[in-house]
Amino acid sequence: MAYLEAVWPYVREGPKGLIHKEALALAGEFYCALADTLEDDPGTAERWLRAEVGNLKAKVGSSDVPH
Repeated sequence: MAYLEAVWPYVREGPKGLIHKEALALAGEFYCALADTLEDDPGTAERWLRAEVGNLKAKVGSSDVPH
């Protein structure tokens, strides 16, 4: 219950813009998590193709990007 009480105000406020330094810090955390996860087994070419298609869909805000 304490967790939800701490989170709800942020949900109600909606998205918050980030300053450049905050965006870089988040990008660094994401990169480290991705590198740690994939360093021993990066996966197949098909996996990366699906990831690229998903990224393109997110970028254009549509699910109409061809597979």
